[in-house]
Amino acid sequence: SVHVTGSKGKGSVCALIEAGLLHAGLRAGRYASPHVEHVTERICHLGVPVSQAVFDAATTRALDARDAAVRAGTAGARATWFDVVTAAAFHSFAQSGLDWAVVEVGMGGLSDSTNVIEPELAVITNVALEHVDVLGPTLESIAAHKAGVVRPGRPVLSGMAVDTVAGAVIRQRATELG
Repeated sequence: SVHVTGSKGKGSVCALIEAGLLHAGLRAGRYASPHVEHVTERICHLGVPVSQAVFDAATTRALDARDAAVRAGTAGARATWFDVVTAAAFHSFAQSGLDWAVVEVGMGGLSDSTNVIEPELAVITNVALEHVDVLGPTLESIAAHKAGVVRPGRPVLSGMAVDTVAGAVIRQRATELG
């Protein structure tokens, strides 16, 4: 997978990476938000939004898992709508046998439900003051959330200059994780 976060441009970057993978002959899917006209746009297989039937089946599976968590009293009981749709996307990717998934973070990165993946590449487009009520009031705090997608020993690609406040946070996290 490729995991993409940032304040602006995430959707465009995801679409470009997906297009490149497809052009290379790989079977790729994409999970993005928000949707423009129909919720099925959030989940694409081979460059095309999934059918309503595929979306419904995957969402039903995710809702069943959430309901089981409610019965068991586990953390999954607190799953949000975004969490359920994210789980549905991942299930649909597994069912379709894709080679790659390009996954757009919903908000931040560190605490985002998409952050359960172990990507081959993390991408951080940029960092700006946004969602300060959740991500914190400074560029440093927001950058730390976005750097939450970086994984040990895996590359991270960012458009942030390392001599900026946010770029320094991202570089530090990448260095810490090798």
